[in-house]
Amino acid sequence: MAPFIIPLSNLAFALPSSVLSTYHNYQIMVSVTRKRVIYSPTIAPHILICLSPRDIIRLRLVSKFFNGVTRDRRLWCLLYARACLPRPPGPFEWQPLSFHERALINSARTSLTWTLRPTLDGLALIQGPRLTPRGVLKIQPWRFLLGRLLVWCEESSIFAHDIDTATRMVVWTNLTPIPCSSIEAASLNHQDGERVYIAFGDAVENKRRLLIRLLEVPVRRDATPLLGPVSRGMHLPQGTSFSMNASFPFLSFGNGLERACGQSLPLLIDMRTWATYTFPPYHSSLEGPVSRKPDHWVDNFIALSRTHILVTRELTFPDAPRMTHIQAFVLPPPPRRSTSSVNKLRLSHEILTSRIPPPTRVLRDSVIDPVTGNVHIRFLGMLRFDLMSMAQYSCIDTILPPVVPNLVYQPILPIDIHDQPLFYARGRLRRLELQSSKQGHVRGLLMSRYLYRFSIDASKEDCIAMLSEPEIRSADDPLETTRYLGFDGVRGRICYEVETGDVRDRDLMVSEFR
Repeated sequence: MAPFIIPLSNLAFALPSSVLSTYHNYQIMVSVTRKRVIYSPTIAPHILICLSPRDIIRLRLVSKFFNGVTRDRRLWCLLYARACLPRPPGPFEWQPLSFHERALINSARTSLTWTLRPTLDGLALIQGPRLTPRGVLKIQPWRFLLGRLLVWCEESSIFAHDIDTATRMVVWTNLTPIPCSSIEAASLNHQDGERVYIAFGDAVENKRRLLIRLLEVPVRRDATPLLGPVSRGMHLPQGTSFSMNASFPFLSFGNGLERACGQSLPLLIDMRTWATYTFPPYHSSLEGPVSRKPDHWVDNFIALSRTHILVTRELTFPDAPRMTHIQAFVLPPPPRRSTSSVNKLRLSHEILTSRIPPPTRVLRDSVIDPVTGNVHIRFLGMLRFDLMSMAQYSCIDTILPPVVPNLVYQPILPIDIHDQPLFYARGRLRRLELQSSKQGHVRGLLMSRYLYRFSIDASKEDCIAMLSEPEIRSADDPLETTRYLGFDGVRGRICYEVETGDVRDRDLMVSEFR
């Protein structure tokens, strides 16, 4: 194809000067006297990869040629994979080009002001739906997904509301009223598409046990309504807790709500096969205080990664420092014959330490070292200083040595741990919300006495954190009084309840930091 010739002046408003200088690196012929650029389509992706997503969109205004070049799917997949921004998992074949564009542009726009601009200077409000319980007033929880989707239940139906298109749909209808005191929802990205999973109380059996139904609903991008019909469902084993945690390919149930729900069963579901797993009876190869069985699973932190399931327990002893016990589990090899519907996870690694803050959130998914085979997983940890009313937040590196394959007796291997201090925040932690990419680009919200916004780059060897100035919140601030808080780190959106004049009604509001 012959080179495409356009006036250089047409590019001046669209391309930064730093990018124009890179033309020479790709052997682009520039004629200064005639003020024109000879531009070859074969080298277009190599040049455009140097631009930001917003600059590429602006470049479409130059000409029809550039309008076509900037819509190259391969270009946007490469941009998405290399972007140093919090973003949903990808790129996948099922994600359209428009999804990559919106996700990158929204996240890049939020990064410009996330830790710099005060909240009140750049806050926009979006009115969500109004929840109006009928009959007896009761707790009516909701969940905020995908940065735009609200899910809740009323009487015998589960509803979803898309705030971007202001459309509402009925996801599920029961023959009997749904116990709406608890509902959980999460989204996962599969190789063949995105799914929303909703767990709710389906029926009460024997007047004591609550059956929990789990639904799988596909997401239809760029369609109205956003959710498709229910594609699959199952009842969870009796005694399963409502508390849900999601990270592909796993859903876990039982992560901190056991005190409210009674002694319940921590359960894991592999969404690739819908196989269910539970933890084995507590045991440890370490000597000392961890050799005895703990009372129950209360206040544990269960972290899901691509390769391991990590469980953290905090142990406190009289006249002794607080200890952190971390155990890593893996899926067992598939049995030759299925003898039980629930399989047992296998303990593979563990450590007892007092050197690090207890992990609270996953910053980066598991990364396998190609040379040593070690598995690296990064967490956000918090260490409290009660006398000073301060808390230190650190990046915690856990290094798991590889398991020897085809070994009949697998010994429990040690875990190596390192921590890197990130920042200090004042006040006792009341709420911590964050969203991270698999590569370790994080954006979050920390609420204590003050409101902090932070971003973390955990993709490299050294973690880098940026923290906003603390903002004092009033006692009647909706963020202080709401029971639930939804957070989307890509767009910088938070969702919360706002009381209305009628005590029976509540509005759901979405605030967007711009």
